[in-house]
Formats: sequence, C-alpha cells, structure tokens
Amino acid sequence: MASPPRSVWGAPPSYSNSLGTAPSEALPPNGSRRASIDPRESAHLPVEDDPRADESTALLSGGDRDKPKEVVGRLCPQVMKREAKILGKLAWPVTAGYVMQMSLSLAAVFSVGHLGKKELASAALANMFCNVTGYSIGIGMSSALDTLCSQAHTGSSDPHAVGKHLQRAIVVMAALCFPVGLIWWFADSILLLLGQDPEIAALSAKFSRWALIGLFPYLVNECLKRFLQCQGIMKANMAVILIASPINIFLQWLLVWSPIGLGVIGAPIATGITFCLLPVATWGYIMFVDGGE
Repeated sequence: MASPPRSVWGAPPSYSNSLGTAPSEALPPNGSRRASIDPRESAHLPVEDDPRADESTALLSGGDRDKPKEVVGRLCPQVMKREAKILGKLAWPVTAGYVMQMSLSLAAVFSVGHLGKKELASAALANMFCNVTGYSIGIGMSSALDTLCSQAHTGSSDPHAVGKHLQRAIVVMAALCFPVGLIWWFADSILLLLGQDPEIAALSAKFSRWALIGLFPYLVNECLKRFLQCQGIMKANMAVILIASPINIFLQWLLVWSPIGLGVIGAPIATGITFCLLPVATWGYIMFVDGGE
C-alpha cells in the first residue's frame, strides 16, 4: 500500500474541505456550520447576521475595534437608519397618546376659564396640585412595569408572569390612593400654608376633592397601558384617548357651560367620568382587539 504523500518538511499535508477548514474541523454531524465557521468569515458582519450568534451573544461586542474603519463607517449609517425607523414606529403612537391624555386635564382648565379669573386660577392651581401630589407619583410607580413586565414577557418561563405583575401593580395603586386622597381632601389647608389666597385655596380644594372620582381609574389605566406596551402593543392608549377626548369635551360643556352646569366643580366631575372610562375602554381593547398574553 502506498504511503500518503509527505510535505517538504516531512509531515503529511493538511487537506481542506470546501469551507477551508482541516478535517479535524469538519462540520458536526448535524450539519450546522455554527460550531466550525471561521471567525474571520464573519468578522465584518453585523451581530444579527453572524451565523454564530445566539440569544446569549452580546449586541455591543468589542469586535468593532478589529474592523477596518471603512467597514465601520459603512455599517453605522445603515444600522442607525434601521434602528431609527424601528424606534420611530414604536414611539409615535406612545407620544401621541401621552399628549392627548394630558389634554384631558387641560380641557378642564380651559372650560373653567370662561367662568372668571378666580375660577381659572383655582382650576389651574388645583390641576397642578393634583399632578404633583397624585398623578405624577402614580405614573412614576407604574413605570416599574416597563421593566418588570418586559423582563417577564421576554425571559420568564411562566406565561402568566406579565399578568401577575399587572395585578400586583393595581393593588399598589389602590394603596397609593389612600394617602393621596387625604392630601387632596385637605388641599385648602396645604395651600394656605404655602401662602395662597384663601378664596382661591378654597375653590382649589373643591376641585381636588371632586377629582378623586377619577384618581384610581386613571392609575389603573396607566398599569393597563404599560401591560400592553411591554408586549409591543403601542397603539392601544392612542386609540382609547381618541375615543375619550370627544366624550370629555362634551362632558365639560354639559357640566360647566350648559344650563345645568355645576360651575367649577363640574370640570373635575367631567374629567373624573372620562378617567373612569379609560380603563374600561383599555380593557375592552385587551379583550376584543389585541391583548397580548
């Protein structure tokens, strides 16, 4: 039997397969190339196009330091354009929904402004007081769902983990309403301590007390909104606000300007009724349109 040919240095030559690898580096039995691909073949590929990448691969690897500058310069505009398009598609309904949601409270201030200067001042002061001492706190606490629900949706083996976080958040929001309710109920005393005019402080306190109607529903809707957004459902809140805004405008006219109007207290009542409709409409969206998990 003829002996295998030998190289100039006396060692058997190394044969390469079609991938340019030695026999010892041949493809694994399952035919996957991931285990045997030459790292140099994917050196200039984006991470998402690298055949060796999996769910544990770092998206911001240090490989860019080894890429030629012209390759990095060519890839960066493409990646930035693609990411900007994705972020814009996700962000615009959230931004539009947030702006329209803020307009619900501003509509109450605008409607009261036609009643007189003191009424306008009291409504503006009460609206700011409620935002600082109640709504902003609840929105900040509910934003924890952005992290918790996103992690549960993408990484948890429990299919009900997102819903459990939502239920806990609603319980926390209910507990938050008690101290906030006390602050709003005694808003006149707090505003007097801050040096406000007694008459304006009294009107602001009436406004704040009637605003309690919509506090808990508003916070529940914040939780439901984040429950959907963590699953990539971004247009739900915008759709709900598009329905609620005309209703709010009609209620403002009915309870403030119309012959049966209630004056200053009609504005927070109208806003509170609208806020009560928000979680109902969002829940309907979850049940009948797109509720994710």
